[in-house]
Amino acid sequence: MHHFPLKPTPDTLSFFVVYMCHHINPRSVANYLSGICNQLEPYFPDVRAVRKSPLVSKTLAGCQRLRGVPTVRKQPLSRNDLGRVVAHYAGSSRHDDRLFVSLLLTGFYALMRLGELTWPDNAALQDDKKTTKVRSVVVSPTQYEFTLPCSKTDRLFEGNRIIVRAIDHPSNPYPHFMSYLTSRNARFPLARELWLTSRGRVPTRTFFIRRLRKFFDPSIAGQSMRAGGATFLAESGTPLHLIQASGRWASETFHIYIRYSRYLNAEIHTRAGDRLTELPITRKRIPRQETSPRDLVAPTILFLAIRGLLAFFESHPPSTCVFSRYLNAEIHTRAGDRLTELPITRSGSPILRVPTHHAALIIGMSEMDRWDGLLRKNRCDDGGFFQGAVLVDYVEVL
Repeated sequence: MHHFPLKPTPDTLSFFVVYMCHHINPRSVANYLSGICNQLEPYFPDVRAVRKSPLVSKTLAGCQRLRGVPTVRKQPLSRNDLGRVVAHYAGSSRHDDRLFVSLLLTGFYALMRLGELTWPDNAALQDDKKTTKVRSVVVSPTQYEFTLPCSKTDRLFEGNRIIVRAIDHPSNPYPHFMSYLTSRNARFPLARELWLTSRGRVPTRTFFIRRLRKFFDPSIAGQSMRAGGATFLAESGTPLHLIQASGRWASETFHIYIRYSRYLNAEIHTRAGDRLTELPITRKRIPRQETSPRDLVAPTILFLAIRGLLAFFESHPPSTCVFSRYLNAEIHTRAGDRLTELPITRSGSPILRVPTHHAALIIGMSEMDRWDGLLRKNRCDDGGFFQGAVLVDYVEVL
């Protein structure tokens, strides 16, 4: 009809890409091209070379820029969200309520997938070999643990040991798990499964999501536990390799679970008295102001700790400071084993004053080639405090 040659050429595949990107997501067009190459390769052996030609590749890249849409992911849960759920069920003695709270807290702090805690709604997909058994549970005064027989990255059923420690927070998972375990053992002492509803059945995905909907809108779902737990660990300064191991990720794709921004993996706080208020991050990486300017007493910026860089700073004097334009790091002072937040003043550019007996660390700087110059430029030389401008070009400090 269009008088195109039967043999695939860069021009015809390029036209196909442009046409399809006007009707479907450009990310799907790449999959379409792979299928086309698979079907045509027996007849046109060089079709894959045509697919990889600069014209086709650049056409697809241009269409992705022009018509691409961001991936919609579920929002992560926060510990404040967990606190709301815990407070709601604080006085409940119902077994299913205890089960739901224990599943929610365990999934958050153990970075577990919803499918590892519940069964699919489709009975044909329910597999007893993937069910956690109660005999694997070990409880101590400070933690509880159990064996996860199979996961998405453990297809040989080697098992993973899940350890959840008690914490000093209203969302402490330990007492809620113990409360559920007591109720479960009283009702079903001979059952093998760890997670059981009041009817003696393994909870399904619908069982969990239906109760989750009582507190959150559809932007929060099962994967929000895993994303929220990973984000919480990152904000707490946990090295990324430990987050990856804790979540049983086989590759570095776990980075997408650390929200709120691809470039800004951090939490920005404002302190008003003893209250710590979270500032959510927009897609433009500019925090939305949700508190009155009068409540902003001492804004602090808590950056992420990234592994592999501590050794670099340990070789420098304790008063050394490095600043980065990017917030992929954690600013803190270390005095013994105590972690202290650094206040930022409001006189012109943000100014950081650090006692020389503290080691001010900014870990995870993106521009590695600028370290030496910044170190020479920003060394402490006044004998008591270090003063230097914090280069934060998209965070406004009032």
